[in-house]
Amino acid sequence: MTGKWVPASVVVWREPDGIFLISDHDGQPLATFYDEGDGWWRIARSNGTEVRVWKPGAGPEEITARALRQ
Repeated sequence: MTGKWVPASVVVWREPDGIFLISDHDGQPLATFYDEGDGWWRIARSNGTEVRVWKPGAGPEEITARALRQ
């Protein structure tokens, strides 16, 4: 098998402070992200990597997909 592992289903929820949390169906955290404004998003993955992504007009669904690609 080639490629990256991506869970078949994830749970995404938004905290009151605007941070989105992504976990697998067992509740294991996969990543968090938040909107920095002006098209910039900050993604922090459970493996410790953190990236800043510029995706103007993107919504949480697009950023969730981006967060799961490593």
